[in-house]
Amino acid sequence: MAGIISDYSELRAAVEALPQPPPGAVRVFRGQTRDYPRLDPSGLRRPPRAMLIWKCYATHLYSALKPQQPAGNLSIADLQAHSVWFNALAEQYGPGSDFLDVSYSIDVALWFALNKARIVKADGAIGPDGPPDPVRDHPTSMDLVSYEPCEGEEPGCIYVLDLPLWNGEGLAQGGQVVDLAKAPAIFASSPRMRAQSGCLIFCRNDDSTPLDVRKFLVAGTPLRVRRPMTGTTAPDRRVADIFPSPLQDQWYARLLSVPMTYSAQTTPPTLQRSIPVVVYYDRDNQRYLKEVHFHDVTIQPPLVHRVVPELQTRPTAGEPSPTIILLEAPMVFPFAPADSELWHHGLLWTDVPDRSPEYGFGLEGPVGEVPLSNVFFEFSLLESIGWEQAIHNKTTIELRRAVWLRRSGETLEAAILHQEVPGGAVQRIGFLSLFYDPSRRRIMVALPKGEPAAVPIDELGDVAKPIIVALMLLRDLSPALKCKPMPSLVADGTKILLGCARDAARLYRVRPPAPNPDWFVLRDAGNPEEPFTHAPDQAALSIETELPFRDFPLAQLRQALPA
Repeated sequence: MAGIISDYSELRAAVEALPQPPPGAVRVFRGQTRDYPRLDPSGLRRPPRAMLIWKCYATHLYSALKPQQPAGNLSIADLQAHSVWFNALAEQYGPGSDFLDVSYSIDVALWFALNKARIVKADGAIGPDGPPDPVRDHPTSMDLVSYEPCEGEEPGCIYVLDLPLWNGEGLAQGGQVVDLAKAPAIFASSPRMRAQSGCLIFCRNDDSTPLDVRKFLVAGTPLRVRRPMTGTTAPDRRVADIFPSPLQDQWYARLLSVPMTYSAQTTPPTLQRSIPVVVYYDRDNQRYLKEVHFHDVTIQPPLVHRVVPELQTRPTAGEPSPTIILLEAPMVFPFAPADSELWHHGLLWTDVPDRSPEYGFGLEGPVGEVPLSNVFFEFSLLESIGWEQAIHNKTTIELRRAVWLRRSGETLEAAILHQEVPGGAVQRIGFLSLFYDPSRRRIMVALPKGEPAAVPIDELGDVAKPIIVALMLLRDLSPALKCKPMPSLVADGTKILLGCARDAARLYRVRPPAPNPDWFVLRDAGNPEEPFTHAPDQAALSIETELPFRDFPLAQLRQALPA
């Protein structure tokens, strides 16, 4: 390894003196302020925060941005989008990934080697003017990241690697370089990727174990560098040059403008970013600061249950308090429309528990029980996309904010709460009276007098799906093994693979400051650090039938359930 370099011409000469890349390899660079014993991405060194949330929202975004194609067809482009290109975005903008950031540019690597990240925690509150109000005030917390010159410290390092270039076929293999400029247009348009001459190295072996690419370093590297780097202004570029503002970078705008939501595991709970986007600031560029701040979105009210009058009063004797559940992940978007033949209404109506165990963060085992006969689900704001359009073009977004279910025996009442933003108030539809009609094999909605006696719920359009999803989520809390209400696979129109699951989700209590009511979050039973997104199959049934799945006899499904 050469001595410490502080002159740009000397750096260029050191690079030119290195062995030339072998045939078929490309040369890439990475800068770090310190030399570490391993060279692998942050996503492999520690579990990325809220990675499931990121993946769910990425799927939602992609469904809106991708070229139209026949429904049900999953192309290699779709697989690459989720396995490669959204991981590139996660590495560039979000929580990290299995890919290591590198660059074709020695100048970009030099900037990262001679500028260190500085994280500032910004705490505050949003609410009406006047004295503090624990009901209407909402504490906020976020991390802001800037960079400042490394002065008089240990030298930075520039890593040089010569590696094979991924040819764009199939999926990238361990140790291959992914050229971000060759991504599909919707991803390659990222100004940040262009500003950094960005590319990535996939850092997993064939057996999925982490790949330390330090073993691929070009002989004689890393190069050690230190300020002042005479002969160049590359290390003095501003944060805004390396990380273009959201007014210039549509991907940054898309991700930064997603509204803040409550974090369940802070004490007290605070509003934080819904998806883990790194927020940069440039201390010497007020315009950049304003453009970043311009894309901070908070929906009023952040918590719907605090503006529902019935949820602010104590229940009468013998009446259970509503159980309030905040969904952290998008749970309505990923599933089929309400009128799909894939929803089995009989299954949705059965195996809905009356109570569920309650859990506490950091505690082993249940700490109590929660009644489920009166449940208020608040939906994640990640159900909607296009928030940057609401900022830039003043377009409106129609939000499903909540669904409220009240059960008594075989009857069910349901209300939908929705809101048009910006500026609209929360509106309520219902309560609607529902029941199950076994002769029609449908959940039915009783209509007001003067209308037909009842109609199937799937004829109510957008009103129906939140109710259907809420019933599915309640079933996921049940300890009983049961068939899922939607198949895992339908082949040739007659062969159905139906998953079975039990105890897939768990309720964790969140305690806000008094006098606000407690709420719960739904977490994965197998990993309580992650929000619940789906019930994994624990058993499966194979069915062959000419009937649509929703018309398959409920009794036969229950009889075929594995012991």
